[in-house]
Amino acid sequence: MRNMPENFGGNFGSTVLDPLGFVILLACAIYLLTCKRALALVPFLIIASVLPQSLRLVILTLDFSMVRTIIMIGLMRLIMKNETSYFKYTTADKLVISFLVAKTFFATILHANFGIVVQNIGFALDAFGAYFIARCCIRSFDDLRKMLPYVAVLVCLMAPLYWFEFSTAYNLFSVFDGVSSDAWIRNGEIRARGPMPHAILAGCFWACFAPLFLAFVWRPNSKRPLYIIAILSILLITISASSSTPLFSLIAGFGGWGMYRFRKHLRVIRWYTFISLIILHFSMNTPVWHLISRVSFSSSSTGYFRFLLIDSAVNHAREWILIGTKYTGHWFYGAQDITNQFILVGVQGGIIPLTLFIAQIVVAYRGLGIILDFHKKNKYDTFLAWGLGASLLVHLTNFIGVSYFGQIVVLWYSLLGVIASLEFSTRQQAKREKTIRDGHTQNPKDDASLTEKTSF
Repeated sequence: MRNMPENFGGNFGSTVLDPLGFVILLACAIYLLTCKRALALVPFLIIASVLPQSLRLVILTLDFSMVRTIIMIGLMRLIMKNETSYFKYTTADKLVISFLVAKTFFATILHANFGIVVQNIGFALDAFGAYFIARCCIRSFDDLRKMLPYVAVLVCLMAPLYWFEFSTAYNLFSVFDGVSSDAWIRNGEIRARGPMPHAILAGCFWACFAPLFLAFVWRPNSKRPLYIIAILSILLITISASSSTPLFSLIAGFGGWGMYRFRKHLRVIRWYTFISLIILHFSMNTPVWHLISRVSFSSSSTGYFRFLLIDSAVNHAREWILIGTKYTGHWFYGAQDITNQFILVGVQGGIIPLTLFIAQIVVAYRGLGIILDFHKKNKYDTFLAWGLGASLLVHLTNFIGVSYFGQIVVLWYSLLGVIASLEFSTRQQAKREKTIRDGHTQNPKDDASLTEKTSF
């Protein structure tokens, strides 16, 4: 067994809520119920990035972390303000629901354990709650432009706290119950984690915002210095985490932006990359995924472990491909620690949830393609759409080196919700413009009615 740090994953089954955590939760809840729709995700991000998952309420043996609690309040807001009226089912919505149902179903069959079932239902609530709230509240690029400055300020405020932990080995977030004041150290390197359950997740969490902020750097405006400082703050946090995964993901995000100039040739580039990987696979003495073991920016990194995990999952596919498997420790020493999101989904439920999980990603990129094509004459909307795609790429790079749990789950499903919402509103706007262009709308009042239904 691999030895995990103390309190790894949180203190489940017991109520832990200190006064400071309660005050922050209360303030965010009040703000969430009263703020403008476009800013509804801000309190979620504050809770996810500031409060540790060790803080929780336990009601009738059910765990309500601070993130889950704020999600429940967010769903309450949607009902109170009738913001769910905007929601109409799309392919992306059906895939998210299908994946969460399949994940829970196969976990139930595999484990036949009530505790595991409840855990998966809780995950589904967190995931779909974050997705649904983002889906209903962020309806246009203007909504994103209103929200992201608040996130940039949050990043700038958090960076010094991470750097302090990295410099002094003292975690300032120990003011919250359940968080140790001692920083984690591996191979002599301090790994700052702040309130996150793991240092890698801390770096990965913030790295996902860099491509979005970069979209605003290209746009001349008074807030450009804020976004530049925010990107530098993210770099500071990822360095503080002392892990290759968030740094490599950050580079992938910037690399995604480097492809913007070649956006009209992405189909050719994708096929070229795919064919090149196949050629490498058959020409190398080791599988092509062995290249992962050679990527390292930190002496505390475990790139070779991640290669072994992928290699073992492929070699033992017959054990998990049907409905998943309970045991992976026999694959190699430490293999019970699944630090790969794709493999974790397969191990927990088999090929069907894994296929649905990948389909979510494919549909998200397809949606971004539709958005980019429709807004191609507005370069600033195009920048932001491309930033969403690069942020999605950061998550995919994260998935190779870490499996998601805790606060970062909210971030992933919020991004999927935002992309699905923008695709939906883009399709609605395209239909409206086509109707007007084709002259199907004869009455000016009909035009006004259609505009009201599809406006965002």
